[in-house]
Amino acid sequence: MQIANYSEFRKHMKTYLDKVAEDKDQLIIHRNNGKSVVIMSVDTFNQMDETEYLVSTKANKASLDKAMEEYNLGKFEEKKLIAAEDETPYE
Repeated sequence: MQIANYSEFRKHMKTYLDKVAEDKDQLIIHRNNGKSVVIMSVDTFNQMDETEYLVSTKANKASLDKAMEEYNLGKFEEKKLIAAEDETPYE
C-alpha cells in the first residue's frame, strides 16, 4: 500500500495512478484539512465487492467455509466443464 500527501499526489498524479492500476495496489492520500482517502484499481474494487457479497450472509459464509475446508482436506472431485453448444469444449 502506498501513502502520499495531497500535494505530492497532485504533482505526480499520473505516476501514482499508473502504479495503482498496474500493481492492483491501494494508495492512501492524506489531506491536511480533511479526511484521508483511498484510491484503488477497478479490479481491486470489484474483487472486494464480490468478496463482500459472497460473505454477506451467515449461510453463504458457512457454505464457503465448508467448501474451502473440504478442498483443503482433498475432499473434492474434479469434473470436466460442459461447453455451451456454440463454444469449443473445455479441456
